[in-house]
Amino acid sequence: MDWRHAANAALLHLDLVGFKAVNDGFSHLAGDALLSGFYLNELLLRFCPREDAHESLFRHYMATLTRLAHGEPAALVLRSFERVLLQETGFAVAFDRCTSTGEPVQPGLDYVYQPERGVRRAHASDPSSWPVVSGQTLLDMSRDDYSRAQTAQQSRALMRFLLHYYLQGAPLKTRQILIDLQAL
Repeated sequence: MDWRHAANAALLHLDLVGFKAVNDGFSHLAGDALLSGFYLNELLLRFCPREDAHESLFRHYMATLTRLAHGEPAALVLRSFERVLLQETGFAVAFDRCTSTGEPVQPGLDYVYQPERGVRRAHASDPSSWPVVSGQTLLDMSRDDYSRAQTAQQSRALMRFLLHYYLQGAPLKTRQILIDLQAL
């Protein structure tokens, strides 16, 4: 082996040693949390072009992994990450204002998230594939609060819809793995 290859091997070794120190500082993922971690990674690979730095998103990713490792409910933690992912990559706008009018979302009214446009009041003529969500759900999501049962359910439907839309219908492999595991 010539010197150039030896230097690369040493650099690789140093990188792995550095990674081990960082990795050992966190609790390790297992079970559902591990599958959730795979899901997060798949989302990042699909939404973030290679070499595209998203420092804020990466910080949120690290915080999400930590929350999962400490046993926080995966469904609530994942909704938070999905929201930040869509906002940081430019696919989603604020959830607390109607995009077309600029009016604040009202807790007692129903809304839809129109792809490519944003939040607006729901209409009877909206496509049935668009999930209708309460204003309270949108306000909770903007505050990163998924503790209400209705917010947890509606935010899941909304995030699935938006992810499916922006992935142009391409299925997520980790979602299929979860479905397969549940069938066992």
